[in-house]
Amino acid sequence: MVSNGKKSTLTYTVLLLIVLGITLQAAQLSAGGSPNPLINETRTGIPEGLDWYPVAVFGDNRPEWTHYVKYPSVFYRIVDDMKTLNPVAVIGTGDHVGEGRPQQYEELYRTLSGLSNVWLVPGNHDFHWPGSHTYWHDYIGPDNYIIKSIPGWTFIFIDAVTSNATLFNQTVKDLFSQAGTARSIAIVTHYPVEPWLNHNLNQTDAGPEKQATMKYYIHKYNVSLVLEGHWHGYAEKREGTTLYIVTGGAGAPLYHAPSGSDADKIIEGLHHYLVFIFYPNGTYTYTTVYPEYGDLRVVKVNESTVLIHNTRLTLERKPATLPFRVDLSDGSANYTVLALVDSGKPEAITLIGGNPVEVGVTSGVHKVQVVHNNSRIPAKILRLDDKYAANLWSQYQNSKKNTETSTHQTPGQQSKTATGTSTSHTTATRSSTGSNGGQTSSTSTSSMLITREGRAGTIIAVLVLALFFATIAVVKKHY
Repeated sequence: MVSNGKKSTLTYTVLLLIVLGITLQAAQLSAGGSPNPLINETRTGIPEGLDWYPVAVFGDNRPEWTHYVKYPSVFYRIVDDMKTLNPVAVIGTGDHVGEGRPQQYEELYRTLSGLSNVWLVPGNHDFHWPGSHTYWHDYIGPDNYIIKSIPGWTFIFIDAVTSNATLFNQTVKDLFSQAGTARSIAIVTHYPVEPWLNHNLNQTDAGPEKQATMKYYIHKYNVSLVLEGHWHGYAEKREGTTLYIVTGGAGAPLYHAPSGSDADKIIEGLHHYLVFIFYPNGTYTYTTVYPEYGDLRVVKVNESTVLIHNTRLTLERKPATLPFRVDLSDGSANYTVLALVDSGKPEAITLIGGNPVEVGVTSGVHKVQVVHNNSRIPAKILRLDDKYAANLWSQYQNSKKNTETSTHQTPGQQSKTATGTSTSHTTATRSSTGSNGGQTSSTSTSSMLITREGRAGTIIAVLVLALFFATIAVVKKHY
């Protein structure tokens, strides 16, 4: 027989557990809310009529310790690079969070917001946590889908992680039936189909059946490109007209290459991401980028001129020529300029205006195209003396030094001298982030999320107090 004291303690415990459960649910709803999925939040119009379209690709950015929320610093550097390059789209090959907890998806959402057209496919780590499938759909979007936004190309995103062989076969069949044959096809999936890396699709649950399905449709539809992750390094293999690329080096612990691999190329031990240029005729080029050497910077001198400093290298440690997309104005209209920029000295792009619009560029800037009202327009390209960029860069560097010096003075001195120097530096920094087409948006989105979390904290505190006092009242009434 249970005494009244024990019954009272038991009742308190049960009621407090109920309060805690309700509070945790409220916290999740308040802090996570129902965000606009990243695929919709980042959707922006892709310009029509371009000769080429830049797209960034990364994979396996998860933390080393899978319960962590924050990412390795190299992934934040990669995201900064992508926001500076401002490609028309960003593709991820899976394992974007450690376990699939809502806080981890919140951090991923916050980190990638501000980029254009973020298209991700799930990996095995994205679905470890109970309810993680729901979080993926809430924060990221669908797990199997098709994108046809880039002329000449169809991108098929395939979740090879969660379904059994029968469902997987039907899903892949349905996706390819929508792809058609008039465009080149690129597949994005997590587990590598090829090359063999001792970390492949056919080594997973129902893997041999899934592998056979993938190979069948890759051959049947003459797939041009397969982008994969899961193995933490870089590898590639060509089979006929199909190139398989494994890119799993955006932050997760790096792997050693297995002996006996049939890859045409393997690069281990280096973090990286890729930048593709897709052409409307169904061809492509690509560059590996090693983010731990050099710098990417866009400095907006004024509304019509930017300085670009690209000193990034490829994984082979060669200078990386990369595509940049910057927003400029001639005072009467706004334009977007896309250009390939060499790695090395600072380069300048300046919008002169006119009809057709004239754009001045220094020697390391190539393949310039201009967009107005989301469509390609005719442009006349003029060559500027490289000294023009060198002088502007020198002025920018001096401005930075003056600002840094002012921050080390006494408070009284700083308030007098910083007024003249930090204003120009602040303007350059703000313009730089605005010019890449994503950073400014990212800042505002982060602020929105922080504000939402602040409100969530207040709501949760009120709920906790209200439920606690309600619990006490119920207990007192019965005892």
